[in-house]
Amino acid sequence: MQNKNFLLYYKCTMGNLATYNCFLNKTVTLDSTQTWDNHNRFMTYSDLSFTWICNKMDCFAAFYNYQTQTSGLVLLTEDKSSLKDAMISSDYQTGVRLIASLTTQVVFWIGTTTNFNFSKWAKLDASNVPIQQWCPQNIDVCPDSQYIFEVYNDCGGFNQKIMKWNIIN
Repeated sequence: MQNKNFLLYYKCTMGNLATYNCFLNKTVTLDSTQTWDNHNRFMTYSDLSFTWICNKMDCFAAFYNYQTQTSGLVLLTEDKSSLKDAMISSDYQTGVRLIASLTTQVVFWIGTTTNFNFSKWAKLDASNVPIQQWCPQNIDVCPDSQYIFEVYNDCGGFNQKIMKWNIIN
């Protein structure tokens, strides 16, 4: 949850079917000289929480590890207007995959949740996708496999399709 220049991380448990018990686990202070945008995509895998946030120019992946009680920011792009979507997927062998859909490319990073050190791993762009009009929008993990990513391609109503990639190392 984002509140002005803070990221608030809550830990919640389900009391019964109608009740959740939540307590504030961590407050991360962001640069108060920047204006930060809200995004509604919050994801949690096991003990890892993720969202993405942007200031006037840059966009970052924001992480919090509940087990180690550490947080980190990873730069996604220096062009705020290019970011369409971002998400994470857990890979228990190698760590965490971070994926961002930008105006003309989808970028993959791989890293660990202990120190939030991510390195760029792969990129999909017009040079390596099998279609002429490449306008990636939303991204998701295929429900059948954590190794298959889906990219919704839409070039203003043209070439609308869901494309899938198997990204096993």
